[in-house]
Amino acid sequence: YGPDKDGLHAAVQFCLRGLMFLRAQPQIDTNRLCMTGMSGGAHLSLVVAGLDPGLRASCAVYGSGYIADQGRGGYYGGITLAPPDQFNLWVHAFDPRYYIPTYRGAFFLRSGTDDIFFWMPAALQTWRAMAVPKCLDILPNDNHGHVNGIADENLTRRFFRSIFGEQPAFPEALTPIVYPEGANLRLRAADNGPSALTQVQFCV
Repeated sequence: YGPDKDGLHAAVQFCLRGLMFLRAQPQIDTNRLCMTGMSGGAHLSLVVAGLDPGLRASCAVYGSGYIADQGRGGYYGGITLAPPDQFNLWVHAFDPRYYIPTYRGAFFLRSGTDDIFFWMPAALQTWRAMAVPKCLDILPNDNHGHVNGIADENLTRRFFRSIFGEQPAFPEALTPIVYPEGANLRLRAADNGPSALTQVQFCV
């Protein structure tokens, strides 16, 4: 037993060698390499982003670090049944939380509030730990529901294009203006982005 014998080790090496192959192709602009993955592939994206500093941006759809914090639940819950020494070896080799500090490219983390495989508290903890340019997309009442042919994959493309300065990633609500209206206070905010905002909620 050992991390080097785990199938995830082979998957990570496959991704890294795939990036090496792309960089060796003369028609590839190596300054525009991005990576995205979904579910198990999202987990790989979270790991590989910390191993390849040349990635300009990455996106993980349904994935997180802090696997040990999810106990026996989640995508990798079964690994908690391993002996403690083997569990600790696995976690230090494959938990993205140990790779986040070496991220260099931007990151787009996408998940759902009800995801049973990568729980939202772990996803939020993963996003908060990132010290690179980042965006977060949490779908309400969603449980891993967009794995097969995600309909809004254009959001990922838009995020990547924003990293290259080709367009803003998402419309953004600018700092609101607060002004009195009778006995109440009213908030007014403008938006900035490629498409208009239809609704903004302010939480105080």
